[in-house]
Amino acid sequence: MNQLTIFSTVGVSLLALTMTCRAAATEPQPWVSWGKEENLALGKEVRYLRAPDRLANRGKEATKLTDGILSEVTDEGIWSGYQRQFSAWSTASKGVGLYVDTGSEQAIGKVAIRLTGGKPSGGVAFPSEITVVASQDGEKFYAVAKGSKVTEGERSLAEENPERFFHRPEEQGETYVDTFVYQVGRKARYIGFVLKCSGSLLAMDEIAIQRAPESAEVVELGLPGDNEVVMGGVTITPQSPDPEIVMTTNVITPNWFHITGVEAGSGAVRVRFTLPAGVELGVGAQLKAAREEGEENVWMVEGGLYRKGGNQILGPIFFSPAKESGSFPGEMEVSVVVEGHKESAIRRRFRAVEVPEVPRLKHLEVSLGWLRDAWVGEHPDFMRFYGHTGFNLYPLFPYYELRNDRVDRLKARAAEAREHGFKVLVVNSPMMYFRRENRNAPEIRNIVNGAPGRSICPSYTGPLYQDIIRRAKEWMMTVRPEVIFYDIEDYRKWSMEEAKRCSRCHEAFEASGLKSWDDFLLAQGTRIISDLKGAIAGTTPEGGTPVVGIYDVRPSPPRYDIFDFNQLYPELVQIGQPHLYLAGDLEKVHQRVRENYEATGKRLLVPWLTGGTFGEFPAYKMEQTVLECFLNGARGITYYRYDDMDPMDFYYHAQALKRLAPYEALLSNGRLLKVENDNARMRTSAFGDDRQALLLVGNYVGAAQTQTRLALPERTVAKVRDVVSGEELNAKALNQLEVPPGQHRLLELTFAE
Repeated sequence: MNQLTIFSTVGVSLLALTMTCRAAATEPQPWVSWGKEENLALGKEVRYLRAPDRLANRGKEATKLTDGILSEVTDEGIWSGYQRQFSAWSTASKGVGLYVDTGSEQAIGKVAIRLTGGKPSGGVAFPSEITVVASQDGEKFYAVAKGSKVTEGERSLAEENPERFFHRPEEQGETYVDTFVYQVGRKARYIGFVLKCSGSLLAMDEIAIQRAPESAEVVELGLPGDNEVVMGGVTITPQSPDPEIVMTTNVITPNWFHITGVEAGSGAVRVRFTLPAGVELGVGAQLKAAREEGEENVWMVEGGLYRKGGNQILGPIFFSPAKESGSFPGEMEVSVVVEGHKESAIRRRFRAVEVPEVPRLKHLEVSLGWLRDAWVGEHPDFMRFYGHTGFNLYPLFPYYELRNDRVDRLKARAAEAREHGFKVLVVNSPMMYFRRENRNAPEIRNIVNGAPGRSICPSYTGPLYQDIIRRAKEWMMTVRPEVIFYDIEDYRKWSMEEAKRCSRCHEAFEASGLKSWDDFLLAQGTRIISDLKGAIAGTTPEGGTPVVGIYDVRPSPPRYDIFDFNQLYPELVQIGQPHLYLAGDLEKVHQRVRENYEATGKRLLVPWLTGGTFGEFPAYKMEQTVLECFLNGARGITYYRYDDMDPMDFYYHAQALKRLAPYEALLSNGRLLKVENDNARMRTSAFGDDRQALLLVGNYVGAAQTQTRLALPERTVAKVRDVVSGEELNAKALNQLEVPPGQHRLLELTFAE
């Protein structure tokens, strides 16, 4: 019996048959050595379902992957913008599809594709699924091979069944390329790949299609059991990877949909929602919604799409219960109607959930850091939603509002936030606006060979620099924030390479008396933050200086571009802010938060989390992410960004905070405790004091051995309580604790006197 796997991706709705494929199971492979006569793809045009959006060699997309030329760069230099041999996508998590017309029906042997992976960040990862598709006419495609990536904990699957699974040692944080080869054994003219990606960044530099040897067994397409793949056309898919569309009943949360096959801003897009009885539909400001006459709860939404990372987005869409009762569980249908295209529809289960209400937190700092004021204005009853879900720091972007002469609105929003009991957070980078506003001012750039360079000069302190420092104080005085997160990403590695050739920098270096160029660059970073501190002094409501964090500047590793946490803390910076855009990789969340706490032994971190940046992931992992942060010493969390968050992201975020709320004081005043764990596949974290602790145990890699023996060598455990169920457990429960694959246990421990 054929095993069916259903999934959707951008440009593709796929009912894919698990077919026999052949790929190396666990180790990186060299490129294939098929010659000109053997490689049917050589020189042929590639057709993309969604064109690459990261190309240094534009205009060459059609044959770049079939020119027989491999890139000499195979490390992080791929992403530098200078590597011309790769075709790349910055939004690969929404799907990548492509195919080649070989020119005539051929007996196809194997196919090969060379891809990037390695996870230097959460976004650069090998696809989670690779499906090979084939067609006779370029219209009707069939799945003919498929491989699925497995985790380290499931590596044995790849070793035992290499035809179906693959594993790559990609968790070391270094970019590399690898070759994936699949056996096809079919007669076809068109051959392609559909790649399902958990990360957002994907690059490839070559594909090949092997003519089958005469002795090989080759069968026709379209046999009973072959499953058709829909390639191209206008499609609509929910942003959330979860199998259901969710309506939250006690607070309103946003849903988002991705549409392919049309241009952003197209007014011709209409989307029909057929909803269960008792469900109302609302939309964002750029959309219009109306109930269809004569139809039972059918709504037509029309208006422009907006672009996010290369994707065309319809949203926000707000589902809410009507005043009268309704039978919310059921099925909904969403269809996109575009003139000149066949109507495309999807069906999803629809269910209603209540979002846990989080008591107002006093010690844990929680914010949705990247939040546009326009989103707030179109989200019904936003302030109640914000407080209900546990947020207590309200973000504002003074520059955006003030440059559009919206001072009164900015002040009103700050006042409204404080009326609801929130502190004010400014997410502002004066230096980013310094660059944007002065892009045509050559004096702010490096001076290279007597002419303006491309990048901002780190040693420039002239009138334009002084003006942005002065205006930073004006911005802060407008809203009087308690906390500031600086998003300074303008002095990056490549721009500092140019600074080495800057005559102004060399003059400043000679005058500084510093011994090394590296010390000089760090001194420039410290001077910038010191100047900003002078500007923001006295701007809090009480006349003090706001608490400051800088994006990705944290205790471990302390260096980020021209900033060093160890030089800035505590006088200039009080918060460490690593980004954890890890596509649900909880092993790395645990590791990165923990190593930053251990570097100082203090609760300094407010990491940037996300519901989907660099890859969507199942929403239940949001709860585990939040727990891992606080049980490993974070003082708070923040999110990038509102339109990456789906209803169940907010649900699990709130659920984690509600479970932690009774232990705020413990988490605020406690410390990381040592735990002995005899199951190396599980992660353990204990945070507490001499009397009590919270213990988190996660089986994130899906270890088959689901039991572990735990001990706290510095303490004697007298009582154990399951925080989730409320069940009181015998202290001996730690001797044989059960944690199912993919799940976690959160326990309250009471220590003997």
